[in-house]
Amino acid sequence: MKTENKIISLAILMGLFICAGHVMVDYLLFNKGSFIEFLATDISKGEIFIRILVLVCFVLFGLVSSRLITKQKAAEQKLAASLYFQQQLLDRIPVPIFYKDEECIYVGCNKSYEDFMDMPRKEIIGKSVYDIAPANLANIYHKKDSDLINKPGTQIYEFEVKSKTHASNRQVILPQGNLRENRWTGYRPGRGNPGCY
Repeated sequence: MKTENKIISLAILMGLFICAGHVMVDYLLFNKGSFIEFLATDISKGEIFIRILVLVCFVLFGLVSSRLITKQKAAEQKLAASLYFQQQLLDRIPVPIFYKDEECIYVGCNKSYEDFMDMPRKEIIGKSVYDIAPANLANIYHKKDSDLINKPGTQIYEFEVKSKTHASNRQVILPQGNLRENRWTGYRPGRGNPGCY
């Protein structure tokens, strides 16, 4: 059964439950005869109208909720597909690329960066340079990142790179810069730094 149909069915059941609960409360509090006698007595038109109105409100709530949830799921699936495509595209670039947030924590990289650092992505993302590079080099990387965050723009510098898994340093030219706000969507990626070797 589709999610939309489940939500509508649940809303109808909730409406019926409330109507039945209302009947039971009326019987328990205000009726002195048997339940069969209570059901057989005439119910006022106002009472019937209120019960139908409650049921209709729950059905409408179910319809609106199911549509909103269906749209939300479709948007989430579209976003997931877009993010997957972008990561696949980034992974096909033969240049090592990484990006960090404004606390200088790695939030992503491509396959070439994983290969260059000789580390899987899961050991890079969520870490700082102090977690993946020797302390003496990490201090310099962190200072350069902090300078770039404090004074947005572009940096290009030549330096040594060494991960904790490599035996020797490698000379690289590191261009990096800040991401900018997207004027059309209002998306602000923060003041993080993308970089590549």
